[in-house]
Amino acid sequence: MSKATSGDDKYSHIPEGELQSVIEKCANTQKWLDDMGAKQAEKRKDETPAFTSTEVRKRCEEITL
Repeated sequence: MSKATSGDDKYSHIPEGELQSVIEKCANTQKWLDDMGAKQAEKRKDETPAFTSTEVRKRCEEITL
């Protein structure tokens, strides 16, 4: 997200709509990760995790593709 919001000239060729889409996807993913982290913090260590590394990888791939 920091690259999309940086205003750097090397990203100036990317249309504003696409940059906004990237920013929204990043913000949504960050919110999801924060929410899941909070849910995980409430769980005991012997409970099923609130989220898995596979889910994190999938969300990361959605942003980077």
